[in-house]
Amino acid sequence: MSKWKQALDAAVSGAVQAHLMPPHIQYLSLPPISSWKDNTITIDWQATEDIYQGGGMVFGGYLSALADYAAGTAMLTCIEDDQQFATRNLEMTFKRPVKAGLVTIIAEVRPSDAQEFDVEVQFLNADNNLCAVCHVRQTLISLTRDIA
Repeated sequence: MSKWKQALDAAVSGAVQAHLMPPHIQYLSLPPISSWKDNTITIDWQATEDIYQGGGMVFGGYLSALADYAAGTAMLTCIEDDQQFATRNLEMTFKRPVKAGLVTIIAEVRPSDAQEFDVEVQFLNADNNLCAVCHVRQTLISLTRDIA
């Protein structure tokens, strides 16, 4: 089992202390993952009014941050210990407003070639209606070269 998958198991079990989480997860108060399997993660997130943009809807920029986070976390289910990746492109499409309450976020990785991965992130409300979908393109990187 890769170190990434071990880290995912620790995150799901709650064994990772908050102060050990990456800074962006702490700063943005991103929710923990609920479960994972190869190529897929699920987050059960309780959306609250403190991230409303007005009009009773969650701020779309926060949803985009959640999508990038979910896509990146899903990538951990399918990369090797020595691999790193970066987001190349992110395209969010909103279908209906996300409001306070339970939101299920599902991110599924679809490898497209040896260096590129497509991740689809879905946001479902408590009634299981699709509220938003995000397509994220991830690329494997070397920390010694640019991703141009």
